Amino acid sequence: MPLGQNNEVYSTYKKPGSNQVRYSYISSCMRALTRAVSGIKRPRLHCVLCDVSCARPQQLYGHIQMFHLPYSLYCPYSGCHWRGAREDQFQGHQKRYHQFGELPAHRIYDVKMVLGWIKAAESVDFIPIAQTWAIGLVQEKATELGRYQWLDDSWGC
Repeated sequence: MPLGQNNEVYSTYKKPGSNQVRYSYISSCMRALTRAVSGIKRPRLHCVLCDVSCARPQQLYGHIQMFHLPYSLYCPYSGCHWRGAREDQFQGHQKRYHQFGELPAHRIYDVKMVLGWIKAAESVDFIPIAQTWAIGLVQEKATELGRYQWLDDSWGC
């Protein structure tokens, strides 16, 4: 039988200053195992813009970032037109095309802020508004940086 951090099978702890009891990794594994054995599944979260469904909210927001918002990162190397949604995509691009350096990707706009607007919205009707705001932020940054090709392709596709 696997043991927890304190050699307890089911260890619990209280967060200082809180009455909430937290369960260890072991008990979360036991809950997952119980769901798997009993056939109980959590309801899936469906994207309101396409046919994708996700098991966790983080996956749904990652999907929205990748497929329903304009790209939020760009390559800082002079003359490079790469744009993308995730830092790991930029790392792959940098290794392939710019082997001589390791700069971080530069942000076009704060995608977490836009996702925060979507999360806080009371209706799914807000997503097109958030998309429009994100496009406006891309256009503003394009003008600021002199990257006028972004004005023709605000999404970065």
